Amino acid sequence: MADVVTDSLAAMSLEDRCKACAKPTPLPALICFKCSEGKSSEGTSTYIKYCSVQCRTADQDEHAQHCKNQNVRKAIYRAGGLLKGAFHQMRLRAFDLKIASVEKKDGILYFKDDDYYGRDEFPFYNFPADTVKDQEDVQALLSYAFCNDAPVFLDALAKKALEGLASSIEQAVLQISAPCKVRRIFPSGDVVPDVDYHSVMGIDGYDGQSYIIDTTGAQHGQFKAVVPLRSYIEQNDARVRKMYYAGGPRVAMIKQIKATLEKPDSDPRGSIGLFKLATALNRTVQEWEDRNQTSIGKLLQSDKKTFTEGKKQLIHEIGVAMSIALKEIYEETDVKKTLDWLYDPAGQGAKDSGATTNDDGRMSCMVTNKVEGSGLYKMWVAQNRADLQAPNPHWWKTKLEPHLAAGGNIKLAWPSQGQAPA
Repeated sequence: MADVVTDSLAAMSLEDRCKACAKPTPLPALICFKCSEGKSSEGTSTYIKYCSVQCRTADQDEHAQHCKNQNVRKAIYRAGGLLKGAFHQMRLRAFDLKIASVEKKDGILYFKDDDYYGRDEFPFYNFPADTVKDQEDVQALLSYAFCNDAPVFLDALAKKALEGLASSIEQAVLQISAPCKVRRIFPSGDVVPDVDYHSVMGIDGYDGQSYIIDTTGAQHGQFKAVVPLRSYIEQNDARVRKMYYAGGPRVAMIKQIKATLEKPDSDPRGSIGLFKLATALNRTVQEWEDRNQTSIGKLLQSDKKTFTEGKKQLIHEIGVAMSIALKEIYEETDVKKTLDWLYDPAGQGAKDSGATTNDDGRMSCMVTNKVEGSGLYKMWVAQNRADLQAPNPHWWKTKLEPHLAAGGNIKLAWPSQGQAPA
């Protein structure tokens, strides 16, 4: 408790006012210890201060919801950090880039490919830790070209970590303005073109806010695992291009692996290896919970010291389990037998009633005047509504707007990128 008091007092000044009576708070000031480690929606530490025990007691009922929200946000931001840590463990062991050299110039990390020999070599390579030592550069290189895969392999952990914290978990492909800070050079000297599409998770927190969870944003200079939805959209000038219910991309990837396995000359070891690492991740998390007689949810809500130590232990055990799992890549290629959990259907408990999905859990965008669904889905609808209106205002005013006003809707085709109604 003493550490909490010290941290709290360091953030206070003589300008602070009592939450209950608005009088200046003396130093040392009283705070609400139930949310002393709580976060604002932007992830900053905030403290509720009082001038007296009487004021703190009198404010309990009014403060209750704010107190709860502070702790929900604390756990959401911690969950994002845990997901990012697990991703780094996976990527360090399943690093599929064979790098000959690395050079940083003008803030961009350039790496040159070495020669690849296909089935004659292991599908994963050593991360160039001797060359890349700056931690931001390490994160950027680990995240390079892996944004589509990260939500797939972190899906189960995300659901476990965010249980009781978020009412919806979705996956989305965004078009962003932030340039990639990592550039790949083929042995021929050709530079791989920059891609402005980026995959993330979107959640609606029980604090009433919507967030983006971006575990691979470092390649674009985005190092925060959790960012409020609106802030993320504004900072990256982002457009929502596709949305999936949680698990949808996993289903699509499984279909792709099965199709690859049917080809006699295929080499699916890389994909199967990643799924085996994800299986090891999920098993390790469950074993850690059972052994410690706790849950990830309780860890995320624990005091700072307990959380820091628990997270460190869990991340270490995940890394060890993944290293062991890598040795088994050659032993089994029966996806159904070894990776049965991947066949869980997508879109369970979906809350966006305005959207429909295909078999892979991919959502359609339904433009209406009464949009229901998550914050990210509403953002998607609003962006597409604007795209429909901008090119032909007369058509919008005379045809589409009356149609929507009468209770109609406009279902956009796949993929939805501001197309005419289908």
